[in-house]
This record gives sequence, structure tokens and C-alpha cells, in this order.
Amino acid sequence: MESKLQGKVIVGLGDSLMYGAHLERNEPWLALMGEKHGMEWHNHGVSGSSCATSDIVKCRPLWIRLRDEINYPHVDYFVIQGGANDCCHNVPIGSDTDNLNDREDTVDEVPTFKGALNYMINTVKFRWPGVRLLMMTNYNRKVRVSKTGHLDEEYVYAMLELARYRGVPCIDNYHGVGIDLRTPELAGTVTDYGWAATKDNHISPAGNRFLLPIYEQALLKLNEPEDPLKGKTIIGLGDSLMYGYRLERDQPWIALLGEKHRMDWHNYGKNGRPAASAAEKGDKVIWKLLRTEITAEKHPHVDYFVIQGGANDRRFDTPPGDVTDNLNDHDDVPAEIPTFSGAINYMINTVKSRWPGAKLLLLTNYKRRTELSPSGVSDEDYVNAMLAVAKYRGVPVLDCFHDIGLDIRNPAEVGTKTDYEWAEAHEGHLSPAAYRWLTPIFEKKLLEI
Repeated sequence: MESKLQGKVIVGLGDSLMYGAHLERNEPWLALMGEKHGMEWHNHGVSGSSCATSDIVKCRPLWIRLRDEINYPHVDYFVIQGGANDCCHNVPIGSDTDNLNDREDTVDEVPTFKGALNYMINTVKFRWPGVRLLMMTNYNRKVRVSKTGHLDEEYVYAMLELARYRGVPCIDNYHGVGIDLRTPELAGTVTDYGWAATKDNHISPAGNRFLLPIYEQALLKLNEPEDPLKGKTIIGLGDSLMYGYRLERDQPWIALLGEKHRMDWHNYGKNGRPAASAAEKGDKVIWKLLRTEITAEKHPHVDYFVIQGGANDRRFDTPPGDVTDNLNDHDDVPAEIPTFSGAINYMINTVKSRWPGAKLLLLTNYKRRTELSPSGVSDEDYVNAMLAVAKYRGVPVLDCFHDIGLDIRNPAEVGTKTDYEWAEAHEGHLSPAAYRWLTPIFEKKLLEI
């Protein structure tokens, strides 16, 4: 059967580790891959190249070589590898948003490592729509510290972070391929240096043969059906049930979903906040959090926006309100929102105003408490108020109170068996097990909208 890579065009852009320092032209993994599958392969590795512009000018950085030198009419696979020389050239690591929208000729200098990666991702995707892009980190080969105080491994983590932020597949050569190119004297232990490394800790012909099937599988995986959530940006806004009260950052459902699908996820859950204005809370309410902190400047693009609330509105006795409350308000209008329904309307309007096209999902409170507010309002009343606004506005909603089959009320209070023992963690909040149980439910709902 013909290989799925047969006859495809592959370009590799990188430094000496891509080029194959001290090797013959046909010995690096890219050449081996090309020959095995009858691919048209182009090795644009150059020894001494950093990804970003640096003060140490040995050769043109990767981003400039991509801009000026690589312009094939068609490319199926594009592999970017780098980081080693960014460390030794003292390139600042930068942030995930550096040069976030730059490509082609839109910029004259790219001074940070992450900025260069963003530029290259954008340019590759713009120049060859539909190309399958793969990034590769540096290897575990030297122990050195740049003049800016960064280790090789920090550039590895920086690339992995940026790849996750942008939803681009990335091979962790440093930790994940099972090859250690450090000298035993340097590492203080047995390494693969004797067979896998040449001088200067570069990869030997045997090392490249070892890596070939690993990279081959990575390229083939890029052909698998696209995950519709992969690389998407999702924001969750709510109270402690969104945040994950007393849990680790990676335990709430939004983190689990984000990690599973390599999404750019942001958890804006805040403990103790009602959706609507409450005198005791001042500016610490959910609708004001959206107004002031979750801006289009901070998040230029959002694919999914999830709003959850209602639990603390009972605590602070905010009126449930009517479906028409604050029906046309958004962004900087008004000064206060006294009803729960008004706050939901405001947040729907503001999300739609700031991120047209974002898929919006409302989540109700869970079945978790039996107390009433001072004015006699129950948790279920706020659930029903959200359901009514969602229906009136035509916004998707998941009824976590009635429809998902989770009851974390205390059995001693309700006189019946519930999920309290395994799903409740602290004071009516969800356990890690409950969030794991909920994740596929929320995943399915997001895919439906």
C-alpha cells in the first residue's frame, strides 16, 4: 500500500540539528524520510541560526530566511526546529503574544524567541494554506546558561508553551524522544553520547536513524481527522464552580478540556462572586469582571465563551429579574446591574459585541445546596432564570441542575442518596473526580453549538 507521505513536499527549517552538522547530505532524518517515501524534501537547516534576531550575527535568523528564501509553489509539510542558538545568542524568550499577528513583510525586526515562532507560524500558514505544520524543540545535549540567565531547557519549555497557545503540534525532543546527547562526564550518568552524538553534541547518523520512525509517526499523525476543538481559544467566566475551589489549576473541567484538545484556555472563575451587582461585593461581581478584565485587547480572538453563575446570587440575595432586564446594555453601560437576568443579558451582549462569531454557552448552577436567600429565593430559581434568558435570547445553555445527573447535596440534608460522597469536595464544591466526569458532557455540548 502506498505511503500517505509518498510524493509529498516537505520543508525543514532550523539550525545545525536540522541541517545535520558533520554529516553527509543524505544522512539527516529529513533526507532519510524523503528517500524512504519518495518525497520532495528541502533541508533549510543552517548551522548557528537562531530563530530570532540577535546581537551575535553568525548567519541570518530563521524568521528572515523564511521570509526571503523559502517560497516553493506548494508545500505539504513544514517542520520548524530551533532554540539551541537562541540560548547561546542570548535571545530573550518573550511572551506568547509577541508578533502574534506579524507575517511576511509586516515587521522589520523580531527580537524574541516566541515572537520569531509566531512570525514563522503565521507566515507558513499564510504562504501555504492547508500545510501541515510541525514544530520541534532542541535536544538534551548541553548544559549552558545564556547571558540573560536562561537554560537550554527554558527555550524548550517556551516553544512547548507557544505551540500549545497556537494549537500547533510540537515534538519535545528534549524530554520526549528518549535520546540524551550529553557527554557522560557532563551528565554524571550513562547517556547516548557514544552512539547518538558526533562532535559538538550534534546527532550522528545512527542518532538520525533512531529518530526517523519517531518523526515519521508524528508526520502521519498530522493526516488524521482534525480535532474540531484543537487549538481553539476558550474562556470560562464564573464563580468558584468555574474556578475549581481549593483545586489545582489543572483540575477543573476547562483545564482538562483545554489540555486534551490543546486549546488556548483561560479560566476567569472567581470565588464568591455573584453575577449581578451586590452592595457587599462592590466591583467583585461577574459582569464587572467581564467589563474590565476580559477585553478584546487581551484576547484578540475567542472561539468559545462559557458563562456560569447563580450560586452566589442566592447568597447575596440579588433578584432573579426578568428576561428583558438590561436587554440592550453592553461594554461600558450601565454603572450597575441589580438583577441576575440583567447580568446574564449584559454578558451575552458584551461577548457578542467584542468577539463576533464566538460560540457562547451558558451553564447553570448545580444541584448542591438547599438554603434559601433572605427573600426566599432558591438555587433552582436562579437556574430557571438563566434558562428563561437563554430561551428568550436563543443562546445555548446546559442545565447542570436538572439534566446532567449530578447531585452533590448533602444526604443528611435531603434525606436521600446523592453523589455527595465522590463528587463533593469542599463546602458544596466539585471534586476532581466530578470535574473529570463532567468534562465529556461539556465537550459534547461545545461540539453541538
